[in-house]
Amino acid sequence: MSFFAEFLKFITENAKNPEIPDKKEISMTNKKSMTKNQAENIGFKVWEARDPNGKACYEILKYYGVETDVTFPEYIDNLPVRIIGTNIFERKNPDTEKWENHWIETVRIPKTVILIKDYAFQDCKTLRNVYFDGNIPEIQPLAFQRCVNLKNPPAFQKRITAPWLNPENFDRKSPPKFETEIINNKFVRIKKIISCREEIVIPEKINGLPVVEVKGGVPEHRDERRRNWGNHTLKKLSFPDSVVKIYKEAFMKCWGLEYLKLPDNKILELGKDSFWNCEKLRLENVMFPKGKDYGDFMGAFNSCDLLKADYYRKKRAEHNKRKDVFVQNGEFSLNRAMREFKNIMINDYAKIRFDYLNFYYNSNIIFNYDENFSFFLLMSLKKIKIWFYLDQ
Repeated sequence: MSFFAEFLKFITENAKNPEIPDKKEISMTNKKSMTKNQAENIGFKVWEARDPNGKACYEILKYYGVETDVTFPEYIDNLPVRIIGTNIFERKNPDTEKWENHWIETVRIPKTVILIKDYAFQDCKTLRNVYFDGNIPEIQPLAFQRCVNLKNPPAFQKRITAPWLNPENFDRKSPPKFETEIINNKFVRIKKIISCREEIVIPEKINGLPVVEVKGGVPEHRDERRRNWGNHTLKKLSFPDSVVKIYKEAFMKCWGLEYLKLPDNKILELGKDSFWNCEKLRLENVMFPKGKDYGDFMGAFNSCDLLKADYYRKKRAEHNKRKDVFVQNGEFSLNRAMREFKNIMINDYAKIRFDYLNFYYNSNIIFNYDENFSFFLLMSLKKIKIWFYLDQ
């Protein structure tokens, strides 16, 4: 038998082998139950995990397939698929070298899934429809972030865009009540604020005594979407200038807080995480004491991502506005008055004296000297970016 005949026989026999998956099976994701190998063959990356109840299950980590209509399996190796992980469809675009989600249009979630994690479908701008075979599972807040073309049934849309709350159950009209204690018969410390109003102004005095400390914040309520306790009702909060201390975690997880006026005094102390995860705060809506800003109270605003981004964006803009300076021939003293300049160019034959070197770690010092320039003094300069432009 010739080599060609033997090769043809081998191909024919293996075509009937059940262990080799059918071509049609590889291209489809609509099977409810499959083995781990079958799931991987059609583009799923999965791993065996534990669900929130501690039971064995599978979590979907990635989908690397090519289909635009993707159905997640219900069972893999006879274990239920319970969890959808983060950035399921993100992959590197070979043309732009960026990580993108740019082809998925429809996703079908099986009834076995009980948790969809944050960022699961983030930036899937082509995603239009999400269907659930069973009840809507727990959906973490950022699971569908920036899915701008998503079209959902009303019930589904409501569940992922609004907290699972009943606002009518909260009294938003009655004035706030304060639980207090007296310090040294002279000052008042607020232990707790009882109010579900959207705006709370803490008084400067209670029973004729100045309010100097705030220990406890506003009431918390259950948000089933987050599976956590926090406050959505408070939107505006103002402190009098008499307050000198706000305790740690006092107003943490005030998810709806948009405007904050802090006391205007130089000795203000903010405890760690006192405004942790107040995710809607923006720099323009926070009034800090005069002469201070976010950089002085970073520990109090952990996980306030919008506020942090605004601050660093502002700092970068200020840095980019700094002027250039070009020093001509002659003597020149580099001192603290030059801090505002971004680039300091020192021309040929200039005599330079360096004072207060530690003030120049943000400046670019450029020496425009010829190739015969001898480099000896500058070896001691640290924290300074130095460029040499040598005449040829």
